[in-house]
Amino acid sequence: MRALFRIGCVLLAAAGSGACDGGETSSGMSCDTDTDSDGDSDTDGDSDAGADGGADGGDADTDADAFTLFTPADGEHFYRLAPVLFSGHTPGPLEVFADGEWLLGSAPAAGEFSFSYAFSGTGARPITFVVGGDLALSITLTIDENLGSVCLDPGHPSSDGDKLWEAIINRKVGFYLEDLLRAAGWDVLLTTDDISEETIFADDFDNEGAEEQAMLVVSSLGSRTDACNAWPADYFISLHHNAVTDTVVNYTLTIYGEDTAYDPWFADAPDWAALTTDHLYDVMDVTGYQTWGDRSALGYGLYVLQNTDAIGILTEGSFYSNPEEYDLLNTDDSYLAGEAEAIFAAFDEFTAG
Repeated sequence: MRALFRIGCVLLAAAGSGACDGGETSSGMSCDTDTDSDGDSDTDGDSDAGADGGADGGDADTDADAFTLFTPADGEHFYRLAPVLFSGHTPGPLEVFADGEWLLGSAPAAGEFSFSYAFSGTGARPITFVVGGDLALSITLTIDENLGSVCLDPGHPSSDGDKLWEAIINRKVGFYLEDLLRAAGWDVLLTTDDISEETIFADDFDNEGAEEQAMLVVSSLGSRTDACNAWPADYFISLHHNAVTDTVVNYTLTIYGEDTAYDPWFADAPDWAALTTDHLYDVMDVTGYQTWGDRSALGYGLYVLQNTDAIGILTEGSFYSNPEEYDLLNTDDSYLAGEAEAIFAAFDEFTAG
């Protein structure tokens, strides 16, 4: 179990700044508290301004002022510290300790800083902020049990030059889906880490660009399933888009794994696949939909569905060989976000059971 605690974009108030009144501080930061981060962790309200009950000009009762949850454009979730918590402390470098481990030192006494820390296991974890050698804030972070683990496999490239444009589109859908799953309390493993979320959603990123496509790293199908099995995953989702020579064809397809007798490896897999197809059909600009077992549809088993220990599906959201569909996938990231939302909605419905 790993829970990621993030703090970012924190502006520390100068000594002697005004108190937070539940509205805006002099720096423009909100002082409202939201103690739900990203489904992985929660503060339990055990917040304290320091061993002496609060520094000069501070507030001994910081429970209502400690954190604001905010979500910038990239979809990540962060806690933001109310700057007034540090007013009255001796100016000096900021240090952060989490679970007894030193995480950050020599940060400026005023300005922006960020850090992340992955906690293992569940239960209470102390976070301590020290400013200028003085304890400024102590909190306890409670890590709750995740709902389970999901391995996301954005398909391609599995060989040199293999469907590079599609691989980028698959990764974008994967990042959107990862955010949705984490926010709902699922632990997520991506089988690819060649292009970061920040890079792939940058305004100047070109899905068709040779420079961008050169960032992709070939990973074998075996390495992907091995990573999911070793983790291990409870569920497996492989994300793809399709292409054929007939440019009119455009439908959504979800596939599950079958054994050599054409029976599903997992009895519930056809239901999950059918739910996914239904949800995708509702949001994709397609003319039809299909749900199949891999051997029934193709005459052979798909490697990732045959070799992953977890129950799994493979989605073909649409056919990018259709020119209109290609344009949507290539130019409209909100369309890709909708595709991820549909896959998540089906998964949420299936696991709620």
